[in-house]
Amino acid sequence: MDKDQNSRELLEIVESSLKEFNSAMHYREELSLRIGRRTTQIIRFTMIGMVTLSMAMFYLIYTLTGNMGDITSRMIDMSGYMSDMSDNFTTVSDNMLAMRSSMDNMNDSVQSMVTMNENMTMMSQNIKSMNSHMGSMEKSMTSMSLNIGSMRLDMANMSQQFIGVNSKLGIMGYDVNRMASPMQFFPFR
Repeated sequence: MDKDQNSRELLEIVESSLKEFNSAMHYREELSLRIGRRTTQIIRFTMIGMVTLSMAMFYLIYTLTGNMGDITSRMIDMSGYMSDMSDNFTTVSDNMLAMRSSMDNMNDSVQSMVTMNENMTMMSQNIKSMNSHMGSMEKSMTSMSLNIGSMRLDMANMSQQFIGVNSKLGIMGYDVNRMASPMQFFPFR
């Protein structure tokens, strides 16, 4: 009788141990599933954050390259205006030399009224030409001033866009830190 009772107690102990083991394994499986789901959520949110950050970076690069093309175009226009101004300065210099030559001729020919009249006519033509070139030079300077003003506005817009992007990147950094905060509860780091 003692043997049967010992066998029953042993069977009850074994059965109880197996139930506890089964319960522990079931709890372990549930915990593994919960950890798996949380890990999947963290990976999803991280991927969404990475995609959002990538899109912001591509938008920034697109904006920058668009503005660079505009700036390059304006610089090319400015180069053309500078070339026109250089041509106008050369023409003015040539006209000054021609005027000096006219003055020298007038000094040499002061005795002769006919020669003086011709020189005065030539000097008048040179002054008209010089006035025309000065007007052209003034137009070039006005156009260049407008282009510089436009370029200043473009640079200010680009600066504002950089400020906006920096702000968005700061917000994204904060959001990434908030999303990563649940990881502190896990035993691994």
